Formats: sequence, C-alpha cells, structure tokens
Amino acid sequence: WLGRSLGQRWVGLAVTNADATPMSSPRWGPRAWWKVLYAAPIAGPLFFGLIDLWRIHKDDSHQSLPDRSLGTIVAHVSSLPATTRRFLR
Repeated sequence: WLGRSLGQRWVGLAVTNADATPMSSPRWGPRAWWKVLYAAPIAGPLFFGLIDLWRIHKDDSHQSLPDRSLGTIVAHVSSLPATTRRFLR
C-alpha cells in the first residue's frame, strides 16, 4: 500500500475507489502521472489546472479529470466506512 501525502493527512482526506473501497496499487501510477502534468511549468497550471478547475465547478460530482477517468474519489476520512479507514496510512 502507498500512503497518503502529508497534506492529505493534515486535512483528513483520502483517495479511494468510487465505491469507497481502498484504491488498488495499479491506479496509483496513472493518477500520479496526471498530477505531474499539473506541476509542469507554465503549461501545467494554465492549461491542465484551469481547465480541470472549470470542469470540477461545472460537474455535479466535483471530480477532477484524473479521478473521473480512473474511477476514484477524494473523500474526508471520517465519511469513509470503517473497513476502508482501517487500510489508510
């Protein structure tokens, strides 16, 4: 298992599958690659960041493009089932 980032721990967030089960290892790599695109100088924040921010605002589920394409959600830890919280680091 890969753990949560320090920022996710600090604000109490966790990335899980859309059905609130722990996210599987094969999804971490593609999700991380998407996040690297956001950090790319100039193009990342201007292109990927702004477009994704617009999509999140317009979408009823408020999911980013990486989360929507991979079937994951970002949720507050206290809202997750106990069986999922048990696997979080």
